[in-house]
Amino acid sequence: MSLNFFDGFDEAESQEFLEGSAVCALEMEPPFKNYLFIERSKARCAELEKLKKQFPERASSLEILPGDANEILVSWVGSQNWNKTRAVVFLDPYGMQVDWETLKALGATCGVDLWLLFPLGVGVMRLLTKSAPPPQAWSQRITRMLGTAEWENEFYRTNSQEELGLGFDPIKSRDVDYVGVSKFLLGRLSSIFYQVHPTARVLMNSKKNPLYL
Repeated sequence: MSLNFFDGFDEAESQEFLEGSAVCALEMEPPFKNYLFIERSKARCAELEKLKKQFPERASSLEILPGDANEILVSWVGSQNWNKTRAVVFLDPYGMQVDWETLKALGATCGVDLWLLFPLGVGVMRLLTKSAPPPQAWSQRITRMLGTAEWENEFYRTNSQEELGLGFDPIKSRDVDYVGVSKFLLGRLSSIFYQVHPTARVLMNSKKNPLYL
């Protein structure tokens, strides 16, 4: 069974949340000392390069690296002296690409403020099948992002068919909504970061369906 992790990102309302974060960072005053933009897509890297002309006063402090943000961020974290360094990291993935090990590395610095755009409705909720736990490939992707397989016990309820005298093996069905998933994520983040905001804003589309946390 296959899944396109980019499902839903052709929707205009979803795309709006993913555009403009680099520009917002460069427009902030007072400015940051250094800017590091990481992008896997060569085409998007080319677009980011244009920002050096749009913001010439930031050009000398702006670095654009092509590649996997998981690998580059972990390497970058290891190269810094966190007794002297502070940073703001904004992760706005085009899907469920952020690995828990990346978040864990950021949290261990005690010097990073993280803003995470979590693919709630456009990612995790789509993989949480209702009548049974997700297939293995989907489950592994969720586990990589949440850093534990315990989500299955939290998100699924076991219904014993034996109680009904039917003699079938117990089955599991989904017993969580986006509020429960959000609470679970915040709890997980609290285990690796010094402090986590107790509430997170849910970004909805025009139909009041959750897109991101």
